[in-house]
Amino acid sequence: MAVSKSLLIRADADASIGWGHVMRCLALAQAWNKAGGVATFATHGVDGAILDRLSAERIGMLEITPNAGSKDDASETLGHAVRMRADWIVVDGYMFGREYRTLLRDSGARLCYIDDLGGDCESADVVLNQNLHAAESLYQDRQPRTVLLLGSRYVLLRREFREWLDWRRDIAPVGRKLLITMGGSDQSAATLRVLESLLLVRSPECEVTVLLGTGGSQRQALETARSKLGWQVEINTASPNMAELMAGTDLAVSGAGSTSWELAFMQVPAVLVPLAANQEPIAHELAKAGVSINLGRNEEVSPADIARVIETLAFSVEDRSRMAVRGRAIVDGRGAERVVARLLLPPIELRRASMEDSELLWKWRNDPVVRKQSFSSDAISWQDHLKWLIGKLADSNCWILVGVNEDRKPVGQVRLDLNGARDATVHITVEPAMRDRGYGPAMLVSALDELSRGAAVDIVHAFIRPDNRASLKAFERAGFVWRERAQVGGLVAEHYTCAVTGMPA
Repeated sequence: MAVSKSLLIRADADASIGWGHVMRCLALAQAWNKAGGVATFATHGVDGAILDRLSAERIGMLEITPNAGSKDDASETLGHAVRMRADWIVVDGYMFGREYRTLLRDSGARLCYIDDLGGDCESADVVLNQNLHAAESLYQDRQPRTVLLLGSRYVLLRREFREWLDWRRDIAPVGRKLLITMGGSDQSAATLRVLESLLLVRSPECEVTVLLGTGGSQRQALETARSKLGWQVEINTASPNMAELMAGTDLAVSGAGSTSWELAFMQVPAVLVPLAANQEPIAHELAKAGVSINLGRNEEVSPADIARVIETLAFSVEDRSRMAVRGRAIVDGRGAERVVARLLLPPIELRRASMEDSELLWKWRNDPVVRKQSFSSDAISWQDHLKWLIGKLADSNCWILVGVNEDRKPVGQVRLDLNGARDATVHITVEPAMRDRGYGPAMLVSALDELSRGAAVDIVHAFIRPDNRASLKAFERAGFVWRERAQVGGLVAEHYTCAVTGMPA
């Protein structure tokens, strides 16, 4: 990807708003730096533990002195962006309203707004909403140029989870290892309520790990509850590696913030307790998808409810197995890479092809370079092309998408052949005059977005000739992974695949 691109991230974390905004932006910063760029955080009032974490990552940090979300905050952030020559500014936080974001866009940098609620996005070039309930209908007033990155394909997970991409959980006959994690800030003492509810669990006896985050003020009360419980209970104020901790867990009780996505990826059957109104849709949709159990708002759920669900889930191998499989189906761990790809690649818009595109598609198919790299290099006659195109346009299992750039010029086409078994095969052609500009991977990423919203497809296959280095690179930049050597029409092919995450069947 591009080298030395500058990313400025404006996000905060404290006892009132929790750690979620900064921690998911940390995942984005890690992916950006891995792609060859330089990410910097601008923060206001962030506590020492978060600062230590960012410092350990060797990520640049800038202090914002005015009140968060104020006009003065925007001006100071803007000044940093100008001095850095930031290519993108990322804003994550509910206090950063429309006026704030508009001021940032005036810097000339492009703006990515990380949102959970929907509504105004007029001042953003890209809106990222990683929630299952994210939909275009939440952003009806968006500008035509605004790119929407919606759904769990874009869940931001930190680097520590990457080594678990190919891992699959073994489901224990009885779930005895329980994780309690109610977020980086637990002002409502939900952690204590959950631990005390275990006194009502009749069996099994569990090994409990309690993760406090910044909720260290509960420590004495938790120690008292632990002594009453009599089980093996470990209380931690921080975890250097959440993925490793979750890998050793059979089930969890958690808030419904960013941690719920980490649990889904790590295939941990979870009981979710929303701690704020903005967490309620997350818990609802994850429960609807069969990934977790939604107990309802913290202040409304009783200790007996918590105990009953933990006891039932611990003994149900079937439920825990199903939840584990669905969790990984929804969150595949590559969201941060996908977001970075969209920010670094040129903006693209896809539209469905029609007969008006027939001559253009014919020209692209007969281009000498395309024919040389195709598995069938014969020239296609106009009559044969028209017959083929009429059939493809009438076939609901074939999507032909034409890519258009910011100047409204066609830059290529993507064809998706849906195979009827929750998978599809992709083909791509780039306009000769538009090659080597990143339009190939940009079209692929956009096409996968279209597919995730409009079809029941889990995985997309691509078959590429080994000497077609440009296409191999384009597919890798778009997030495709090499699987094997294959044969297509008697010729050797590199077989690549890419998961299309979304609501499982």
